[in-house]
Amino acid sequence: MTAFAVILGGVALPQKAFALGRGQACVFLAPKGARGFGHVGWAFQEPPGDHWFFGATEGEPGEEGGPNQRKIPPGQRNGAWEDTGNWQKVLDTFRNAKANEHPDGYYKQYTCAYADESAVHSADLQAQANVGRGYNLFGDNCMNHAYDVLRAYNLTLPSPNDPIYISPSWAPNRWVLKLSNTPGWNGLNSL
Repeated sequence: MTAFAVILGGVALPQKAFALGRGQACVFLAPKGARGFGHVGWAFQEPPGDHWFFGATEGEPGEEGGPNQRKIPPGQRNGAWEDTGNWQKVLDTFRNAKANEHPDGYYKQYTCAYADESAVHSADLQAQANVGRGYNLFGDNCMNHAYDVLRAYNLTLPSPNDPIYISPSWAPNRWVLKLSNTPGWNGLNSL
């Protein structure tokens, strides 16, 4: 096993990486979230079985499910949540939006890819760190939090900080469309 450091909130945490082999990870899309810019959640498998970690950073809900505040300082409630269960629970949770105060059908689609050497523990630590991380509508939002969780899982994916996603075209909807068309990702699937 290879050791490396995961940076969470500026603190390096030594982790055992690549311990569990090939695993799958997904991004879930709510295209009408954040006033039509889109909103994302994430999920990753603990291989080799049917155990998953999943969640999202919601921001504080405001009108039409969009964030109430553009910036939430670190340490304050940012709406980040995490749960575990089998694949059916992942689908049911995002389909029914029970964990995050959204109406049923808020999340509409998802796309998935495999990491050859999954790092479940590192991804879980990143997901937990998202809770106290704060929130900034421009540059530290649901999309960035999902990206950081899935990168910690050892998944290769386009960065949401790529200029194509920055204003005026910045949006989780565009990022998920890019993911779904990236080699190794399985396109957009309906929930």
